[in-house]
Amino acid sequence: MRRSVVRTGSGGDKIPLSGTSPPMMVSLYAADLVKNNSRLDDVIISSTENRHKGIKGFFMVVKEIREKNFYVGILFRPTLRLAFLLFLIGVKYRIGTGYRFYRIFFNQKVYVHRKMNLRHQTEYNLDLVRPLGIRLQKILSKVHLSPEDEEFAYQILDEFKIIPEDMVVAIHRTL
Repeated sequence: MRRSVVRTGSGGDKIPLSGTSPPMMVSLYAADLVKNNSRLDDVIISSTENRHKGIKGFFMVVKEIREKNFYVGILFRPTLRLAFLLFLIGVKYRIGTGYRFYRIFFNQKVYVHRKMNLRHQTEYNLDLVRPLGIRLQKILSKVHLSPEDEEFAYQILDEFKIIPEDMVVAIHRTL
């Protein structure tokens, strides 16, 4: 069964599901945060600014993604464009929020509001995988660096005479 995780917003909540290796569609902005993650089959970049811009670009994405034969698509940050895309390419299980007007394109609706921002975005995302029977108790996020990025980080640590073993780094983009 081919699953797709679609999250085209910022990078604070990219979470491949434990034990899975789905492809993930992300914005160009967030691609660097997930491109080195060995738990992902593929990273699909959806950018309305570049080659996927406009009607022609939209149908280019439709063609590219239809060829991948996805069975499940989860829209963590739904937009009309993405909801219609999953519907148009024939994804059998389309999961998204039940509060948007374009919920008609989802056949699995989850009624969750993010506007109050009472939890971490990852926790809201986990609500959206529950229709698949997935229940995660622990959230473990990790940024997967390329060897070049890791070397650059060590150079900065060395420049400031910081010992990597003595540090804990946390990136928290949203509450």
